[in-house]
Amino acid sequence: MSIFHQKPFRPFPGLAGGLRQTCVGAYLPFPTHTRLQSQRHTVTLRDGDRVVVHETLREKNDRFDSNTSVLLVHGLAGSHQSGYMHRMAIKLQDQHIPCWRLDLRGCGDGVHLAQQSLHAGRSPDIDDVVRALIEKAPCQSWIVAGFSLGGNIVLKWLGEQHANLPEQVIGGIAVAPPIDLLACSRHISSPRQRLYDRAFARWMNRHVDRRAPQNPSLTRLAATGPRPRSLWGFDSKFTAPLGGFASVEDYYTQSSSAPHLAHIDVPTLILAAEDDPLIPSRIYAEHQISATIQLVTTAHGGHLGYIGVRGTDPDCRWMDWRLVDWIQTHARIQTHARPQTCHTSVHPTASARCD
Repeated sequence: MSIFHQKPFRPFPGLAGGLRQTCVGAYLPFPTHTRLQSQRHTVTLRDGDRVVVHETLREKNDRFDSNTSVLLVHGLAGSHQSGYMHRMAIKLQDQHIPCWRLDLRGCGDGVHLAQQSLHAGRSPDIDDVVRALIEKAPCQSWIVAGFSLGGNIVLKWLGEQHANLPEQVIGGIAVAPPIDLLACSRHISSPRQRLYDRAFARWMNRHVDRRAPQNPSLTRLAATGPRPRSLWGFDSKFTAPLGGFASVEDYYTQSSSAPHLAHIDVPTLILAAEDDPLIPSRIYAEHQISATIQLVTTAHGGHLGYIGVRGTDPDCRWMDWRLVDWIQTHARIQTHARPQTCHTSVHPTASARCD
C-alpha cells in the first residue's frame, strides 16, 4: 500500500484552507535549525557561472556512509536556508541519509557568483551540479527533490535527460511544481491571488537591487521604467530578456516541465494540494505523464504547507515525513538492486566541477 494511503493528510484543526496552510507552513518555527552543520562547495557551470551546494555533515563534522544521497532544490524566493530545506536536511540527517542543498543560480550564498539570472528553465544547471557531484563520488546514488519552482526545474531535467541520465540518478521528487507556467502565471494574477502576486514581485525586485551592482544587464533594465508589481510584469521586464527568450509567453512555454513529463523513466513523485493558492491543481490532469511518475494530490495542504494533526509522525510536518518515507523506500530498493561495481555512464560536462 502507498505511504500516502497509509498516512493520509488530515489538516490541523482550524487550518483546512489553502491560505492558512501556506502561511502557517511558511512561518511556523522549527526549533532545531541550529543542529544543522554543513560544508559549502562551489560548482562551476558550463557557461562559467558558479553556484553553491551545501553538504550536510554529521555532528562531529564527519560524512555519512549511506550509498544514497539526496539533492534538495529550493523554489522562487528561496535558498538553502528556506525552512523546508532546513527541515528536510535535518530529518534526512536523523535517518543517516546524506543531503545536499543547492542554492540555485544567483541565490543564497551564490548571489554574487553568477552573471546570468535564475529562471524556471534552468534545467542544465541541475544537470551540471548532479554530474559534478557524481564525478566527486561516482559510487553514490542520487535522488533529486525540488520544491515549487525547483520542482519544475527538476522535472524538466529528468524528462530532457531521460536518454542520457546518469545511472546513479535513481529517483526524483517535485512538491507543488508549476509544470504549466503560463497557467500558473494567469492563476496567480487573478484578484483572489493578488496578495501572493504582489509579494513575489516585491521580493524579486529586492533581489534585483541586491544583484544589480555586480550585474550591468540588471542595472540597465532596472533603470528603464517603473518596477513591476506582478510576476507577469517582472518576467516580461527582467526574466524573459535576460534569459534570451523572445517574450514572456515564449519563456513560459519553453521553461514549463509539462511537455517533458511523459519522458521521465526513473521513479518520480509529484505531490500537490488541490487548495494550493499558487498552483491550479487542474494542470496535473491536463498533461500526459509517464508510468514511472506517482502523482499524489491531496484535498488540503496549501503551497508547501501540510500542517497536519498530531499522529504517528514525530511532528506536524506531514509533507516532510512522507518525503522521508518515499526516499527511504526507494533508497532501500536501490541498495538491494545495486551491482557491486559502479561507473559513470555519461561523462560529466567538462566545465562542471565541484570544488
